[in-house]
Amino acid sequence: TVTIKFSVSDDNIDTNNIKVSTDNGQTWHDVYVCGEYYCYDWDTTQETDGLAYGIIAKATDLAGNTGYSEMVIVIVDNEAPEGVYVLSPVSNEIVQGTITLKALSTDYVSGVQNVRIYVDNNTYCDAVLVGGTWQCSLDTTTLPDGQHQAYAVATDNLGHQTTSASMPFIIDNNPPERPELYVNDPDGDGYDTDGTVTWYWTESDDAGSGVDYYWINISSPGLINTKVFGTTFTYSDLVDGVYHAMVKAVDRAG
Repeated sequence: TVTIKFSVSDDNIDTNNIKVSTDNGQTWHDVYVCGEYYCYDWDTTQETDGLAYGIIAKATDLAGNTGYSEMVIVIVDNEAPEGVYVLSPVSNEIVQGTITLKALSTDYVSGVQNVRIYVDNNTYCDAVLVGGTWQCSLDTTTLPDGQHQAYAVATDNLGHQTTSASMPFIIDNNPPERPELYVNDPDGDGYDTDGTVTWYWTESDDAGSGVDYYWINISSPGLINTKVFGTTFTYSDLVDGVYHAMVKAVDRAG
């Protein structure tokens, strides 16, 4: 509700004939005295958002002369921004280092004044408009590895706010836990006599994106490099010699 105030100057004014219109003079409303002014309480929620309304006052004196004020044009805006959406990161994207958070927001009446992008309710940045999207930087190393949520809050020029849906994403700045490598050696003497060897290792933990696969390197004589989706690797027909094996865990962030 907006209070419209105006003053009238006439020594012979007819106080029963002071009116105000909010629709370009099509309909007129009674007013009340508020101090040195005449007032009318306009319930703008009954009007259509985005439309322009012409406000005009009129007063008639005891001689029947009517005077009109200048018309004031206003646009009604009672609604929050029509929409706000997180564009980056996308759903379940794996990120690391410093990233750019992006959001899109529209308000066709008063316009979007600002957008603030939050991560997990307690970390946020005030975005700036760049090429049609609201953007700000986030140093993900200040947050723990793992699942997080991003959402944006848009505020229009009258203070109305809209909150976007949350967008899940994954921070992964740290490597997986180092696996422990073992070799199948029933005799415990470090020798193999049948040319078939099985290596196995402990499963690695990764608080960020999770382990994707393991990479095993076996060298001298010859060279074996292979990706393994598990925690064992068997190789047959090995020639005589001393072998050195190494395994590393690779997470989904690489």
